[in-house]
Amino acid sequence: MSNKEVKTALKSAREAIKNKEFKEALKHCKAVLKLEKNNYNAWVFIGLAASELEQPDQAQTAYRKALELEPEQLLAWQGLANLYEKTDQWDFKTELPDVYQKLIELYSSSDKNKCYEVIKKVSDIYQSDKEYLKLAKVWLRLIQLKEEDASEKTELLQLWQQMTRLLSDCMDMEEPDNETQQHLITAFEKAMALTDPVPGEEHRKLSADYVKCLSKLSHEEAKMKEACESMLSLYPTQSYPLEILCSHYIKTGVQSEDAANCFSRLLERVPDSELGHLGLGMKALQEGKYEDAIKNLERGQYAAKQDPNLGCVFRYLGHYYREVAKDRGRARGCYKKAFELDSSDAESGAASVDLSMEQEDMVSALRADPEDWVCWECLGEAYLNRRSFTAALKAFGKAHQLQPTSIYSVYQAAAIKQTLGKFKEAAAEYLQITTREDYVPALKGLGECLLSLAKGLMEDYRDGGAIDLLQQAIKNLFRAVELRPDLSCLWKLLGDSCTTVGIVSPNRALVLVPGPLAGLDPITQSHTLNQAQTLKVGERCYGRALKLMPEAPSLWYDLGLNYHRQANLPCPAEGDQSSLVQLLEKAQQCVKKAIMMDSGNHNYWNALGVIAMSKGLENFALAQHCFIKSIQVEANNVVAWTNLGALYLKKENIELSHEAFKIAQSLEPLYVNCWIGQALIAETVGSYDTMDLFRHTTELSTHVEGVKGYAYWVCATLLDKSNRDSELYRYNIVQMNAVSAAQVALTKYTERIQSDPDAFIMLGYLNEHLQLKMQAVQAYQRAVELLQSMSSTEELAFALGSYGRALCTSGRWEEAVQCYSSTPLQELCDLAGLALAYFRSGLIPESISAYERALAVASTEKEKAYILTALALLQHKQGNLDSAKTLLFKCSVLKEPIPGSLLCLCALGLVHRDATLAGAALTELLKQGAATGSAVEQRCLLTCTLLALQGNYSAVQREAARAVHSNPGNPSLWALLSRLVPQYCPKKANVSLNTHIDRALLYSGVNQVASGRHSREDSHRNALRTMQRAVLLCPDDPAAWAGLMAACHTENTSGFLSGSAPLRQGLEQTLMSVVSEKGQDCVFDFSLSSPIHCYLRNTLLVLAQVLSVSPEHPAVVLLLRQVQCQRLLLASGGTALPDSVLEQLSSAVMVNPTNLGAWHWLAEVYRSQGLLVQAVTAYRQSLQLASQLGMHSSQVAILLRLALLALGSCMAGVPGNDWKDLVLEATTEVLKLGSSPMALLFQALLQFATKMTARETRRLLERLVSVPSGDVPVTVMQVASWYLLRHLHAKNDQELMDRLLEHAKINRDQRLLEFYSLLSASSS
Repeated sequence: MSNKEVKTALKSAREAIKNKEFKEALKHCKAVLKLEKNNYNAWVFIGLAASELEQPDQAQTAYRKALELEPEQLLAWQGLANLYEKTDQWDFKTELPDVYQKLIELYSSSDKNKCYEVIKKVSDIYQSDKEYLKLAKVWLRLIQLKEEDASEKTELLQLWQQMTRLLSDCMDMEEPDNETQQHLITAFEKAMALTDPVPGEEHRKLSADYVKCLSKLSHEEAKMKEACESMLSLYPTQSYPLEILCSHYIKTGVQSEDAANCFSRLLERVPDSELGHLGLGMKALQEGKYEDAIKNLERGQYAAKQDPNLGCVFRYLGHYYREVAKDRGRARGCYKKAFELDSSDAESGAASVDLSMEQEDMVSALRADPEDWVCWECLGEAYLNRRSFTAALKAFGKAHQLQPTSIYSVYQAAAIKQTLGKFKEAAAEYLQITTREDYVPALKGLGECLLSLAKGLMEDYRDGGAIDLLQQAIKNLFRAVELRPDLSCLWKLLGDSCTTVGIVSPNRALVLVPGPLAGLDPITQSHTLNQAQTLKVGERCYGRALKLMPEAPSLWYDLGLNYHRQANLPCPAEGDQSSLVQLLEKAQQCVKKAIMMDSGNHNYWNALGVIAMSKGLENFALAQHCFIKSIQVEANNVVAWTNLGALYLKKENIELSHEAFKIAQSLEPLYVNCWIGQALIAETVGSYDTMDLFRHTTELSTHVEGVKGYAYWVCATLLDKSNRDSELYRYNIVQMNAVSAAQVALTKYTERIQSDPDAFIMLGYLNEHLQLKMQAVQAYQRAVELLQSMSSTEELAFALGSYGRALCTSGRWEEAVQCYSSTPLQELCDLAGLALAYFRSGLIPESISAYERALAVASTEKEKAYILTALALLQHKQGNLDSAKTLLFKCSVLKEPIPGSLLCLCALGLVHRDATLAGAALTELLKQGAATGSAVEQRCLLTCTLLALQGNYSAVQREAARAVHSNPGNPSLWALLSRLVPQYCPKKANVSLNTHIDRALLYSGVNQVASGRHSREDSHRNALRTMQRAVLLCPDDPAAWAGLMAACHTENTSGFLSGSAPLRQGLEQTLMSVVSEKGQDCVFDFSLSSPIHCYLRNTLLVLAQVLSVSPEHPAVVLLLRQVQCQRLLLASGGTALPDSVLEQLSSAVMVNPTNLGAWHWLAEVYRSQGLLVQAVTAYRQSLQLASQLGMHSSQVAILLRLALLALGSCMAGVPGNDWKDLVLEATTEVLKLGSSPMALLFQALLQFATKMTARETRRLLERLVSVPSGDVPVTVMQVASWYLLRHLHAKNDQELMDRLLEHAKINRDQRLLEFYSLLSASSS
C-alpha cells in the first residue's frame, strides 16, 4: 500500500466515521496499520470508532498507542477525555483528571477558552474528591492565565473569592494540608486587596470570613490577631473580631491581661455575650473569686454547649464543683460533658473516670444514667479486678456499643479474650484498633495472639499457615517497636516470633521481614529471609531486649534457646562443625547465666540438660545433673523425667530408662514423649506391644519419633504376607485402621521433615495401599531425589523399583520404563515391572525379552507360572496362537498351577471357538476350589460363554441365576444376569437391579423393554420410568438416551394397540438431538432410522471428514453408503432405487462381511425395494454370521424377520409353497432355540392365511389368547384376538365371539370392541 493509498484509506475511514459507519471505519484503519503500524491518525480513528461501538477497552488501547506515537498532539488526548467522560468505569474516572491536566497544558498555548473549560471540569472533579491541594493549584493556574490575558479587576476578584469558597471546606478536615492552607490565606489576601471600597460591606464580609478562617489555624495566631485588630479599626462597631479573639483565649486557656481586656471590650459592646461571661468566669476562677466565677460560668454554659471547641468551660466547672463546692456528682457530670464535647481532653476524661471509680455503687449510677458509657467502662474495670471475665466482657461490650469511637473498651475486651485463650477473636478485635491508629498495647496484644495461633498450627504440623501468622506477628510487633523502641517486652516478643520459625521445615521457613529489622538494603522495603537469617534476627532482638533489661533471666534463657535452634539447623550458618559447637557453647553460657540469676526455675535446668546432651557437646554427666536438679526444684516435672529417661536409654540403661518413663507417665498420662520412650524400649527388647505403643503416641499427638516408629511397624506388618489371617494382623491393621492413620501422620511428618528418604518410601507404600496413586508417585519421586544425593546404592535401587511400580499404577508407562532401566535389574519385581511397562508402551518384543529375563530369575513354581502366563498373552497379542497355547499348557503342568493361566487358556479356547479346549481348561479351573472376589464373576462368565458356544442357550440363564443365588450380594453377577436374560430368555426379562453398580438402572430398563413392561400394565414399575431415572442419573450416557427412545416407542406401541392416543408424540427429534451430542457413534447409529434430513446431512459431513483422513476405512465407507441410501429413500418418496446404487450398497456390505448389522440393513433395503429374494439371501447371510458368533438373540431376531417377510407374501396371496415353507422353517428354528410367542403367532397367521375357517386355525389362535397374560406379550395376545374374532365371525360362532368380547371388556381392549362393531356393520 503506497503513501497515497494510506491517505485514501484514512479519508475513507474519516468519511465512514462521519456517516456513523464505525465498523467500516475500523476495517479501513486496520488496513492502514498492516503496512504502517505507527500511523497516528489510524490509531485515533480506531479509538473513536471503538468508543462509538461501546468497546471502551479497545478504544482506550488505541488512544494510548496514539499517545505513545505523538504525545504532544491534541487529537488523541481529546478522544481519550471524551471516552473517559462518557464511560462509567472507575478506572477511567480515576485517570480522567490526569488527561484534563495534559489538555490544560496543550490548550494554554493554543486555545485559552477551551483551556478555561477544561479547568472548570477538573476543578469540579477535585472538589467532589476533596483533593483541595490539586484544586488550589489548578485554580491558581486559571487565575494566572486570566492575568496573562489582562482580564478585568472584577473578574479576577470573583475568581479569588470563588477560590476562597472552594477551599474553605478543607478547614473542616481532621488534618488539613499546610500548603492548601497557605493557598487559602493567599486567596483571602488577594481578594481583600482587590475589593473596593474600603471600608465597605463586601470588604467587611470578606474580612469576617478571613478572620474565621485564621481562627481555625492554630499556627497562624499572630496573623489572626492582626486581622482582628485591622477589622476592628475599620469597623469599630463590629463585635465579631472580639468574639473570635475571646473564643481563642478560652480554648487555649490563656488568662493574660490582653485576654481580660478582650472579654471586657466584648461585654461593653454586647452586654449579654456568653463568651465574655465565660472568659471573665475562667479568669475569676483562676484568681479565686469563686462567686464571680460561678456566676459568669453558669451564664456562659449555653455557648459552651453549642461549640464543641469550648468543652474546656465544663472542665473548669468540674474543677469548681470538685474542689470548691465538693459536689462530686455535678463535678463528674461536668467532666463527662467536657469529654463528650472534646474527646482529646484527657484531663476531663481521667477526672471523670476517677470520680466514677470513687462511687460506692456504680450499678446505682448506671440505673440513673444507663447510657453513660464511661460508667460502663468503670464497671468493666471493677469486674476485671475481681477476675469476673464474662461480666467484664459484657460491660466493655455495652460501653463500646454506646461509644463506638472509644478504643479502650475494645482493647480491654480483646485482652480478656486473650487471657481466656480465644486468640482468634482477640486478634480480630486488636486488628480493629490497629487499623484505626498505631496503639502500642493493641499491636503488642495482636502480636501475642498471632504468635499463639501460629504455635497451635505448628502442633498440628500446619506449617504453611503458621509461617503466615508469624509473618503478620513480626510485622505488627515491628510497628510497635518503631513507636516504642524502649520497651523490652516488644523486643522479646519479636525474638520469640523469629525463633519459633526454627521449628518448621527449612523449605517453608521463608518469612517476609521489614527492611530495618532484617538489616538489609533497601530498608524501605521488606525482605524474604530463610530460616537461618530469621533466627539471626531473633538473636538480635533478644540482644536489644537484654540491653534494656540485662538482669532478666528469662531473656537469657530465650537467647540460649535461640542459639540451640540455630545449632540444630540442617546446615549451620558458617557451614562447619566448629560453628555448631560454638553455637551450642553460646547457648550453654546463656542458660547458665539465667540459672545464676534464678536457680529456682526448673525450666532453666532442663534446658541446660538438653543442650548438654546435644551432638557436638554430649556432656552426659552435666545433662544428668541438670535433669536431676530440675526434678529437685519441681518434683512434678514430667519433661525432666522424660529427658532423664531418654538419657538413660541413650546410655543403654534400659531399667533406669523404663523407671524414669514410668514416673513421667504417672505424672502426666497425656504427655506423648514418655510414651515414645516406652515404645522405643519395647522395640529394643522385642516386645509385641511395640506397635500398639507407637500407635498410642500418634493418638496422643503428632511427634516425629512416634509417627516414624508407627509407620515403620505398619509397613513391616503389611510386607509380611504370611500373617494376613492372624488375630494380631486383624487387630493392629484392620480394626485400628492402621494404614490410613499412619498415612495421615506420615504426611504431616514429611511436610516438616523433608530430608528423610525412608519416610518418603514408607509414605509412598502406604499411599499405594490406599489407592492414592498420584501421592504415591510424588512420595517415591522425592525419596529417589534424596537418595541420589547420598551413597546408599541398595536403598536407591529399592526406591527406584517402588517409584517404577507407582508410575505403572498411574499409567505413566514411558516414565516407568526409564525408572526401571535405572535399577540394576537383578530383582524379579523390577524385571516384571519393566516388562509390564514395555508392554503398556507398545514395545512387545522388549516386553517379551524382559519377561524371559524374569523367568530366569524366578525361584518358585508359582512365579514361573505367572511369567509364563504373561508370555502367553504377549504371544497371542502378536498372533502366535500355537506358542500361546504351548506356554499355557506348560503352566498347567507345573506343580503349583495358578488360576490365571487356566483362565487365559479357557478364554483362548472361547475366543477361537474351540469348545473342547475351553471346556477342559474350565474343568481344571473349577477344580482349584471355591472362587472369591472377582474370580466368581469371571468363572460364571466363562461358563455362560461356553454354554452359548455349545448351543445350550437355555442353560446360560440358569447358570447365571445359580451364581446369583449362591452370591446374592455380588452386584457384578446381577449385572451379568440382567444382560444375559434379554438375550437368551426374553420372556423372563424382569430382572430389577437395586445395586449400586454402574448402569444398574439401564440394565433394568432394558430388561423391562425386552419383556414389554409399559405404563398401562404397571404404572410404577415399567420401562419408561426406569429409563427416565437412568437418564437423570447418567445424563451423559448415550445408551441411556437410546433406551429412553426405545421405552417411548414401547409406550406409543402399547397405546396404539389398546386404541388410545399415544401419550408421548414427537419425541424422536428431541431425543435424537440429545443422543447425537453424546458421541459420533450415536449419530451413525441413529441417523439411519431418523426421518430428519438435518441429521443425515450432519452425519455426511462427519463421514467426509473421517474419509479425508482415512480414505480406505471400510467401516466408514459402509456408513457413508448407508447414510447416502437413507437420503435417497427420503428424497425419492418411495420410488425404486437405481440398480447401480444397489450394487454399491452390496459391495460396501461385502467389504464388511463380519458386520452383522450391515447384512441386516441390506436385507431391509432389499425388502423396501420389493426385492424379496435378495432380502432372503441377505437375511440368511446375517443368520449364518450370527450363528458363527454365537449370538443367540440375533439369531432369533433374524429368523423372526425372515418369517415375517415370508408371511407377508403368504398373506398377500403370492402363489406357490416356497414362502409358506420359509415361514414354517424359520418359526420352527426359533422354537428350537427357545419358547417364542411371536413364532407361534406367525404360525397361526400362516394357518389363517391358508385355511381361514379350519379348526386348526382356531386352535392355534386360542392357544395364544387363552394363556395367562404373564406368559405372552400383550401385543401378541391382542393381534391373536383380532384374527380369532375374524375367524369366529366368518364361522358365525356367536357364543365364542361373546366370550371373547367379554374377555376384551375385562382387559379394556377397546380396539377389539371397535373392530367387532366394524365387522358387524359390514356383515349387515
